[in-house]
Amino acid sequence: MRIPSIRLYGKRKAQILTHKGIKSCSDRHIEIFSVAGVICVCGRQLEITEINDEYLCVKGVIESISYKT
Repeated sequence: MRIPSIRLYGKRKAQILTHKGIKSCSDRHIEIFSVAGVICVCGRQLEITEINDEYLCVKGVIESISYKT
């Protein structure tokens, strides 16, 4: 099992590695499937700028990141 990792670049960009897809997406809340549960990114003006098999990039004003199991 590959554990998901999150790289933060200040409060404006997050890169989620080893994701399993998107559960829901809005400009204030993005939920991302992972092997460990659902990763929740909350903030303002959020958008997914890159997505591929290995990672997903979120840009905007990131206020919090949490896991739901």
